[in-house]
Amino acid sequence: MIPQLTQERLEAVRLWKVKDQTAGTYSGGMKRRLSMAICTIGDPKIIFMDEPTTGMDPLNRRHVWSFIEKFKAGRVIVLTTHSMEEADILGDNVAIMALGKLRALGTPIRLKNKFGAGYRISIVTNEVDSEAVKADIMPRVPGIKLEDDSAGALIFNVPQASLQDLPELVHYLDGKTNTKIREWGISQTTLEEVFLHLIREVNPTGADHRQKKKTAAAAAAAAS
Repeated sequence: MIPQLTQERLEAVRLWKVKDQTAGTYSGGMKRRLSMAICTIGDPKIIFMDEPTTGMDPLNRRHVWSFIEKFKAGRVIVLTTHSMEEADILGDNVAIMALGKLRALGTPIRLKNKFGAGYRISIVTNEVDSEAVKADIMPRVPGIKLEDDSAGALIFNVPQASLQDLPELVHYLDGKTNTKIREWGISQTTLEEVFLHLIREVNPTGADHRQKKKTAAAAAAAAS
């Protein structure tokens, strides 16, 4: 039973191939993955994790995220992190803290809807058609803003107040009459943007992005 469980956990964090090496020879990322496997031994119902994937390469980070997502079923995991991507993927409820105070609490979707800047529409067209496409898009959604215009790549921001007009715009973009539009896509505000928005409210004249991330932390409580 114990050997089987040990193998299962080491394989989950991609350490089975180096199981016979001493932990002292592991890199920082490997040691974090080992700590992740160790903390799940004994089937705990509550686990506290602090920056569990810091220092890991993107591939191993994804494997660990997948392991945490599966392991949290029927348990409570309280996870603190500066990575909004990690909080978004793993957190059923996310608490954003800044300067020692709780600034927001809710599901990732709720936080994006409440504090986000709405939706982003990305459109690819020929550079010579950019002005015509802009002239066609802008009147369809009151309040829409052009964020970027670069060599035929257009990015529009649809604010929360204009979301009722978004379905009609999507229907138009998805139609077959738009011969000038080669590709288009839609995405919601990221949790990173929500985080920065809240930090600017707390410290509008503060230091640069790096300093803001040093003075703030997000805690994702994952429960199922």
